[in-house]
Amino acid sequence: MFVYTLLIVLAIIAAVISSSDVIADQNKKIALVSCMGFAALLAACRDMIGGYDVYMYSRYFEGVLSLSAIGNGEIQNIYDYEPLYLFFNMIIKTFTDDKYVLFFVLAILSYGLLYRNVRRHEYAGLVLILMLAKFTLPSYAYLRQFLSLCILWAGLVLLEQEKPYRYLLVVLIASLFHYTAAIAAIAVFFRKKAMPIGIVIAIFTGSFILGQIGGTKILGALIGETTGSEKLTMYSLIEEESTHLLHLIECATVGIFLCIQYKRVSALTPPLYLNLLILYIATTLFTLKDPGMQRIHWFFFIGYAVSVSHFIKLVIRKEKFIIVSLILLYSTALFYKELTVRDGGSYVPYKAFFIEGEHSNKWPELD
Repeated sequence: MFVYTLLIVLAIIAAVISSSDVIADQNKKIALVSCMGFAALLAACRDMIGGYDVYMYSRYFEGVLSLSAIGNGEIQNIYDYEPLYLFFNMIIKTFTDDKYVLFFVLAILSYGLLYRNVRRHEYAGLVLILMLAKFTLPSYAYLRQFLSLCILWAGLVLLEQEKPYRYLLVVLIASLFHYTAAIAAIAVFFRKKAMPIGIVIAIFTGSFILGQIGGTKILGALIGETTGSEKLTMYSLIEEESTHLLHLIECATVGIFLCIQYKRVSALTPPLYLNLLILYIATTLFTLKDPGMQRIHWFFFIGYAVSVSHFIKLVIRKEKFIIVSLILLYSTALFYKELTVRDGGSYVPYKAFFIEGEHSNKWPELD
């Protein structure tokens, strides 16, 4: 637990420094790099913690042929994942059979791309702690999807520079690592100006209603049948659960505040990221009863992180402490909730691959 606590402490320090008006930019950068670097190393060096998916990725890597083997005429017969992820595995396999090298390279690449986006924002430390609270543990487990997300987030600068076709190329590349990245193409239509408040309220209301009447199942079945995705088809057949209360509270709190202060928030927040926040709330409301589909809102979370960090502009300096404290409290609570609940708490204690001893494992039969 100590290393996780150290990570969140570094993130809190970076967030507090970032929100200060008197600390030098160089010191803010040092705090940001230190925290991001530590998070990347934790992800890069962790042992087989991350749930069932980690074992599947490990077995997949073991079965993949190297580029040199392909060159010698051997036939690659593993195509379970997207083509660029397969090719990435083949490249690593050409140099080593060690799965930990694959995990290390994927983590450093992913967090490096995440840093390229986070560093550009005015309150980068606040953005960082929100992103780490949400994605630290998923980055250990969902290797393909996290890499594709980081590619997309790094590519958002192209939309800010009015280069939509280049951005769509980035979406295509990310989709060849994980097909869910295709949803990010929608950002092209929301890059220039904030949506009218009436449209925002209609989107929130419609998303919630459609989610409550089983819209995710219909959508999952339709897309699964159209694309031939067995996983999406499987998700569409899983019985719905009760409404995810924490997500509902999160969306209701931020959504109501956003609607009340919409004119001021839209004047202070880049329209691209404000619209991504709106889409994050909408997709979360849509998937409240369907955990199998909830990951479709992950791409939009960058809009949540950036927009919420701008909320401190809405208050005078003496009140800024309250907004920053709420962001830190939310991030810390989310981080520790994920740590104790996700995969039955098997992320605790943290174990690096080079440290002797047994790691916590919910799947001993796969070791």
